[in-house]
Formats: sequence, C-alpha cells, structure tokens
Amino acid sequence: MTAALPLQNEDLNSPISLRFGRSPYFAIINKETGTVEVTANPYYQLSSGAGKHIVEFLTGKYYVDTLIAFELGLNVMQIANQSKLRLIIIHEKNKSLKSILDRMQISITESEIIQKPK
Repeated sequence: MTAALPLQNEDLNSPISLRFGRSPYFAIINKETGTVEVTANPYYQLSSGAGKHIVEFLTGKYYVDTLIAFELGLNVMQIANQSKLRLIIIHEKNKSLKSILDRMQISITESEIIQKPK
C-alpha cells in the first residue's frame, strides 16, 4: 500500500490538513518499505481543480493507491472511485502524521523522512 496523507507542515508532528486539494504538503507513506516522503503540493493555490490535479499527480508520480484524509471533496471522490483508489477517512481533526504512522505500525524518526524540493 502506498498512501497519500495531506499535511499542514513538512515535519513528523504536522497536523493533517483538513482540505485535501488545498493541502500545502503530502506525506507519501509506503507501508511495505516503511518509508515516508513529504512533497509539496504544486496545485494548492489553483483557483479551481486542485483536488483533481493533485490526485493525478499523486497516482502518476508516486503510484499512490490509497488516500487518507479528514474529508474529500466531490471531485476527488469521483476521481478516486474511477481510479479504484482505497479511501481512508479520519474522523478526528487533531491527528498528526506521527499518530497516523503509529496506527499503521510504522516507526520513523524526523531525520528519516525524505523531503522533496519545493
């Protein structure tokens, strides 16, 4: 499983971003290898269509097969369903990257997070 998780910041304690398409960063979590890569969202400032573009970006570049989010917009839901992506909805607003990794039983330190250039 390779999952994308929207983040407000680039660090391990970053809260989950509540707006998927407008999230400034995404954690790409590879469950099999236990690696985490954080990348900037190149579409978060678009006036429309950010969700569609970021899903295409995440699936095309990182081969994401799972989206983890607090909430997904209608366009993202439609694209995810068409692409047969797995959706995991988090029901608590105050979750962090670290808390999600703990639930996935992935142990990682701040220095092990791969940072992609902005």
